[in-house]
Amino acid sequence: MIWKINDSDQVVWEKDFGIDNQSHTGISVEEYMGNGVAVYGYRGQPSAPLDANFLLRVDSNGTELWRRYFGNRSSASYGVVKQTNDGDLITWCTYREIDYPSYEWAQLMITRWTPDGDIVWQKKSHYGFGTASLDLAVLPDNSMIGSCGLNWDGGLCKFAPNGDSLWTRTFRPFIGVGEVGMWDVEPTPDGGFIACGEITQSMNDPNPGLYTVFIVKTDSFGCVVPGCQNIDTEIYELELHDKLVLAPNPAHDRVRFELPLPGGYPLVGTVQAILLDAQGKEVLRNTIGNTGIGLNGSLDVSVLPSGMYFLHLMDAEKWLAGGKVIVE
Repeated sequence: MIWKINDSDQVVWEKDFGIDNQSHTGISVEEYMGNGVAVYGYRGQPSAPLDANFLLRVDSNGTELWRRYFGNRSSASYGVVKQTNDGDLITWCTYREIDYPSYEWAQLMITRWTPDGDIVWQKKSHYGFGTASLDLAVLPDNSMIGSCGLNWDGGLCKFAPNGDSLWTRTFRPFIGVGEVGMWDVEPTPDGGFIACGEITQSMNDPNPGLYTVFIVKTDSFGCVVPGCQNIDTEIYELELHDKLVLAPNPAHDRVRFELPLPGGYPLVGTVQAILLDAQGKEVLRNTIGNTGIGLNGSLDVSVLPSGMYFLHLMDAEKWLAGGKVIVE
């Protein structure tokens, strides 16, 4: 159903765009060039061939201009439709193959459409368990930032104007296993992004089973601490990040760091401390020992020029914590 409501809160028209014996659900609506709207949704059916995404365009009077079905096995997809800066349309949705192991396995699919409903390009990426498209923003250069769920982590994905994947960041607000969705993302005036999501806390978290909202602010590369694009990981532990202590800071000779860890925290492989300069160039790297209750160590910054640096702590799998270091 689509309703048009005027500025006096009166219904101008309402239209039903269903088809007999088929279940259609509209998920996202986008005003199109001052002439009607585009609507993204899904058609859910028990038989897989009819279970698809759809994109619908109607004019300002509610007359259907065209409708396109695409994708596969897309029921309960939380995708969106957005307009590009040069008049095309972008859909962001979840895609499933019939032969995937189960309905929990999926990919993200991003498609660019002409105003007449023709596909310009279509890209699939991020195959995994618990993959789900959630929100998308088109940036001034027609690149895109998408929020999603990835393997039960909250995800941010940056795409080039042609739909190629540029980078991915996944965020874990609490330690342990919880179902996370990054529900919304918006660009910020400094060129970065702000995103919010929801997590179901696991049995090892402070409030097991509690639905908790979280907010993440990143730079233009999706980094909570600048320079993360130059270290080899896509997974970020937000809870540990808040516990990092750096002292003294500003530092003259050495800067010490302490990161307490919960009992039994699963570190993977060697833990390293990496210090980057303001341009993102690595200037120091040390291996860190684990005391059993946390990580601690220090870096000799006496040979470094005065300025701002960024410390990143990571094991072989994930980013643990980071912060700003001032050298005087």
